[in-house]
Amino acid sequence: MNWFVIYLWTRLDTIQALLCMGTVITGVTWAICLLCWIMASVDGQESDVKKIKPFTKRVLLWLVVFVIPFSLTPSSKDFAMIYAIPKIIDSKAIKQDLPEIYDMAIKQLKKKIIDKEGGE
Repeated sequence: MNWFVIYLWTRLDTIQALLCMGTVITGVTWAICLLCWIMASVDGQESDVKKIKPFTKRVLLWLVVFVIPFSLTPSSKDFAMIYAIPKIIDSKAIKQDLPEIYDMAIKQLKKKIIDKEGGE
């Protein structure tokens, strides 16, 4: 693992928070635009609808731009699990030197998976 991956790993929570703020701000802006669009349509003000419609569509596009990366960005804990658990499981030291700990860990993981599947 190089220094840049470690740096990004430490910044994942900050990136996720920024994407969340962008999502909330853009979502509120889109809701306001949509409300104005509906009100202008109900009142029959076609000139206002023509002004609001393109802006509302642009804001909706930006909302999608924020929501997709926000939903796909893992937290630093998620990334640690994604990276560390396979390394630990494949470790020769764990398998050969500490087989009882390895067996306990596998049992706990299976139990968690079974409990999670049973709860859904």
